[in-house]
Amino acid sequence: MAVVALLLGAGWTSHSLYVTLVGGSTYTDEVIQAHILASSSPLDAVPLSSDAVARLFALIGEQARVPDLKALGLEPVAAKLVTSEEGPVLQVAYRDAAGALVSFFVLHDDRSDEVPRHVLHRYGVTLVYWQHDHSRYAVAAPLSDKQVQQIANLVEPAPQI
Repeated sequence: MAVVALLLGAGWTSHSLYVTLVGGSTYTDEVIQAHILASSSPLDAVPLSSDAVARLFALIGEQARVPDLKALGLEPVAAKLVTSEEGPVLQVAYRDAAGALVSFFVLHDDRSDEVPRHVLHRYGVTLVYWQHDHSRYAVAAPLSDKQVQQIANLVEPAPQI
C-alpha cells in the first residue's frame, strides 16, 4: 500500500512539474493574453506618471520601479493592472520606434521560490518568465528569444551561478 501511495505521489509531482515546464502555467497564459489585448487596444492603460506608477505598484505590494529600457529603443507608454487567478498583475507597456509593443509584467507572490527563466512561444508572442524572491516577472513581445532575453536582462539581470 505504501508503495502504491509513493508511486501515485511521484507520478502526480512529475506530471505537475512537466506541465509547468512544457506548457507554462495559467499565469503565463494570462499574461500572453494581456499582451495581445494591449497590442490591439493600448488606449485603455493609464498614461505613465510618477504618481500613477507609485499607486499601481502599491496595489500589487511591490516597490515602484519601471525598468529603463531606453538602451534598447523602448519607451514606457502606459501601465495597468490585469486580473489573474493568482492576483493582480501589473503590466507596463513599452513601444519601440516602429510601434511594436513590449510588455513587462510583475506579480507579487507570498512564496519566496526561485524559478529560473523559461521561454514560451504562443500566438506569435515570445514570453520569458521567472520568479525571484517574492516577485514573478515576465516579458512578452513578438520578438526573437534572444531579443526578449536581452530585455529581461535589463529588467532584472539573471543571477550568476
